[in-house]
Amino acid sequence: MIYYLNNLIDANGMIKEGHLRLKDVWVLSRETKIIVHWNEHGQPIAESGGLLGLFLGVVAGNFKNFPISYEKWPLVPKEPYKNGAYRDIIQRFFKVDDGHQKKYILQNLGRKWKDDRCKLFNDNYNWNLTREQNIALLPKGVGVSLNQWATFIDYRLKSRTQVIV
Repeated sequence: MIYYLNNLIDANGMIKEGHLRLKDVWVLSRETKIIVHWNEHGQPIAESGGLLGLFLGVVAGNFKNFPISYEKWPLVPKEPYKNGAYRDIIQRFFKVDDGHQKKYILQNLGRKWKDDRCKLFNDNYNWNLTREQNIALLPKGVGVSLNQWATFIDYRLKSRTQVIV
């Protein structure tokens, strides 16, 4: 298991060092946040940046946070999805601002969401089966409803989507 050395800040502003694994982030107390370090280009760096990147991958890959039924990231509504995930999930565990850092995080979530959708389709769609048979093979454990899966399959089977992907 990989441990990341991070600076943690509590509700009183006290900063301490902590060794965290990705799964440790989810059980941090409500008063504790991970301080993310950023470089001059507005990118997260050091171990806090690595941990944030892994965390964003988990958040983007849970399709309850960002449904797959939207054709592209700009169509995913800011409320409740983008701003909700940023406010209720990201800011719950990481000390980040609502300016450039939020913009970076939402763009990163969008890339990861797009990649995860492609992987979900490639891992679960069988070209030897009919559309209806594929819809019946709803992926389990990824937070996708049958309606979302059907809408997503229809999107992926459009001729213009086939050209893009």
